[in-house]
Amino acid sequence: MPAIQRRDDRGSLHHCYGRGVAKRTVLETDLDRRFFLSRLAKIVQLGLIELLAYSLLTTHFHLFLRSLRGELSKALGWLLHQYVCYFNRTRGRDGSLFNGRFCSKRVESTAYERAVQLYIENNAVDAGIVARAADYPWCSAHARARARSPRWLSGGDGQLWTPMDASEEIANARWLVEQRMVRGRGASAPDPLCELLDKRRVDIVEWLRRRTALADGTDIGVPVAAPGAVAVALRRLGSAGDPAAVTGAGIDPHAVHVALLRTLCGLRWPDIARATNVGRTAAHLAADVCARRMQTDPAVAALIGSIAAEAIERTIGAARARRSGATTGGADAEEGGVRNRRTASAGDEAAIVSVTGVR
Repeated sequence: MPAIQRRDDRGSLHHCYGRGVAKRTVLETDLDRRFFLSRLAKIVQLGLIELLAYSLLTTHFHLFLRSLRGELSKALGWLLHQYVCYFNRTRGRDGSLFNGRFCSKRVESTAYERAVQLYIENNAVDAGIVARAADYPWCSAHARARARSPRWLSGGDGQLWTPMDASEEIANARWLVEQRMVRGRGASAPDPLCELLDKRRVDIVEWLRRRTALADGTDIGVPVAAPGAVAVALRRLGSAGDPAAVTGAGIDPHAVHVALLRTLCGLRWPDIARATNVGRTAAHLAADVCARRMQTDPAVAALIGSIAAEAIERTIGAARARRSGATTGGADAEEGGVRNRRTASAGDEAAIVSVTGVR
């Protein structure tokens, strides 16, 4: 089967990751991780990428970066080739080390950038290695916490760095990123978060109506909210102002919960049944009831739209993610990368070309 072509343009953002073949260890010692970072710094210095976040664990790595020239495969192909040669040479082995090509997921929403950063920089926390992200020496959170962060790591001015103590937001980001890593979507399909975060509540209602009207079995698409955020949003609405806000509208809160797990989280029916402690048939019926009420009752639709909007914002921390001076793609992004790197020699770039075969 031919490899799927990456969606890589000048200035595009990507979450890249790779694991060892057969789940073996690939970054075993501090010397290994230093070598990996030295080659990562080199492709930053060459102007191929801008590095925004990273985490190196024993069995895998995560990178959040901007492709400055639209040559992501060239840059990371050289990085992994250099590392595999080093690893095999120091161990007296040969053969593959990583499980195929590196994986990459394009990041198209400013708010989702924050979720990816939180996920990557808290990777060691999730693995139980450290209690705080800044305590793990092989991630960008630790590098930024130092008095002077490395020049090859962008965001040292605090543009992306935030304190890592918002446990609910981190948990929601973890769920969202991991689900999007395994699901994917069509090559030309835009990220729904791009439109939802810029819309008014009435527009979110229309988006929900379109999603609930999809035929059973249709791909619901990538998730835009975490199940935990949906549950919290549903509880908060019931406790703010009118305690019976949902039931007072004549709609069962359980039906709303099921419908939003399907439309916002993209859960499969068996997963929804387990999450809500009901059978699949009951979950189907509850979602159908909610969908009919949304289509025919504007008050119910507005209420569910408010719950959905809060769930999305709680998942990606929208209120805190909106920041002034956000970087843009294209030429501006490339100029920003130039300011944060040292000039590399033509010989270094020629070496990358000779290994990857890409000019």
